[in-house]
Amino acid sequence: MPKGHPLIFCEGFKYNSGDKFSFRKQTYEIIKTEPYEKIDGSITNIVYFYSYCVDCFNKFECTMPIPLNKKPNRRCRKCKRPLEKARVTLKYKSFCDNIGFTLGI
Repeated sequence: MPKGHPLIFCEGFKYNSGDKFSFRKQTYEIIKTEPYEKIDGSITNIVYFYSYCVDCFNKFECTMPIPLNKKPNRRCRKCKRPLEKARVTLKYKSFCDNIGFTLGI
């Protein structure tokens, strides 16, 4: 991954399946990248990645276009709560350690 902010997906950088990044102590793993044609006809790439919901611990998938500096989802669609901060708890950390999904520092 490029140095600097972990969520700056840079155009031209090769993102591989299995690469991991973290945001506020929550780990995300890249599933795949795919080309995508925008409405204006230009081509961009979409990154598909997954993590575990900080509330219910269910695995969920998200997408993000490249290049874009955007915050990833921290909760699944079922637990979605806009404008409410998601906190990584000790229970969540313990869950991730038990399944072998390493957390960012």
